[in-house]
Amino acid sequence: MLTLSKKIFLISSVIVLSSCSFVKNSSSNISQPNVCKIVDENIPENDIIINMAVLDFDNYKLEQEVLKEFNEADNGYHINVIDYAEFYDFNPEESSDIGESYTAADMRIVQDILNKDDIDMTLNLLTIERVFSLAQKGAFVDFNELIKSDTDKNAINLNEHILELCEIDSKLYYMPFGYSINTLYGYEEYVGKIDDWNISSMKANWEKMPEGSLFSKQHMGGVDTASGIFYDLCMNCVPSFINYKNNKCRFDSDEFIELLDFTKEFKADGLIDKSKFVAEEYFLSTAKIDSFECFQEYLYDYGRNKKISFVGYPSTDCSNSFVSLYGDAEICAKASKEVQKGAWEFIKLLISEKIQNKMFFPEIIEDNNISLGFPINNDSLKNKADELISNNNYNTVIYINGNECNMGNFTSEQYDILKEVINNTNHLEFEIGGLYNIIYEEVELMIDGDQSSAQTAKNIQSRASILLSE
Repeated sequence: MLTLSKKIFLISSVIVLSSCSFVKNSSSNISQPNVCKIVDENIPENDIIINMAVLDFDNYKLEQEVLKEFNEADNGYHINVIDYAEFYDFNPEESSDIGESYTAADMRIVQDILNKDDIDMTLNLLTIERVFSLAQKGAFVDFNELIKSDTDKNAINLNEHILELCEIDSKLYYMPFGYSINTLYGYEEYVGKIDDWNISSMKANWEKMPEGSLFSKQHMGGVDTASGIFYDLCMNCVPSFINYKNNKCRFDSDEFIELLDFTKEFKADGLIDKSKFVAEEYFLSTAKIDSFECFQEYLYDYGRNKKISFVGYPSTDCSNSFVSLYGDAEICAKASKEVQKGAWEFIKLLISEKIQNKMFFPEIIEDNNISLGFPINNDSLKNKADELISNNNYNTVIYINGNECNMGNFTSEQYDILKEVINNTNHLEFEIGGLYNIIYEEVELMIDGDQSSAQTAKNIQSRASILLSE
């Protein structure tokens, strides 16, 4: 039996002890946990305390610097950090199932946010799927309202398109710090332009490719297989078949079945004689765009001097590209208005141009402490692009097969293309534990010839619907 290469998706989970009780200081509004670790115990008596839940805060050096700056400022607020890292360790003596332990831990944080007053805000703690689930239960504050009421309008210049993708019914409960793009591209002479891109045009254009071409660039030096095409074309666009805001899916749609049928046009791995296969051209390639240099390299494409078209993943009537978010902060609705205001002031520091520059474009990279991606702050993105464009002495050098290749400096034309790619994104990229294994299992049966595309789609729809409803 054909075995598909499986990718393990681990959903970030957080363990919060239910025994982490708080004692109110009678002389102030300070909340102190008896068990949980407090990063800073020197809390001014008259400051308004904001309890911020985090995980492994020691790994967030920049956020620690921003926190120190915020707490030392004479602003009337003090953030009390509660780090739950020590409770996240898996104990094999207590449980033999690590997944079960993490799931139980995840439920604890959910219950604490919904039913207790101990947490005022969270930082880099929850997956966006969990945030949406909690937001529908009224757990978080709408950032749109905070932005609207903020008197310092000039200090908040954020990417509205990315934030709109994070909204539920025009409400923004999740504040990301940055993002990257997941899409498909090919040579414009082969794939055309995004305005004319759908499943039908993809199949028609593929039929016109030169003989011996590969469908996927990821298979260069090898062969196209049914499992490989399925992964590159279908698995990467799974989020487009799920409405994570209402936990519904549509894997039984004609669109998904058509993609499965297309996958079956390629042979199973064990049926191909790889020794006789040599490819000189490719049709499509996946792209994870997370920096200016990365984007420039996609355009350069080994110096082949062909125009690249970022068409995205085809659907029945349009193209899909995905945004992967970096970092997050939420403010709990149960917190007082004063606490919410203070939490927002801290988050504004994290999404300010100054801090975003340090977060995404550090001058010195230490211990791989860099977050690849683009900042949510528009000024930070634009000013960095302008810096690269105006610096004629800065050339991006890459190595291909051991040879040094100079791609030249970043240009205004390339920046315009990047902005267009960003604006063409229309889905959030996310992971749902167990879903990808379900899809792999069913598609493996289809590729082996044990069930039809329609039956595969039906089975995935049934199993995925149950998973999403849990």
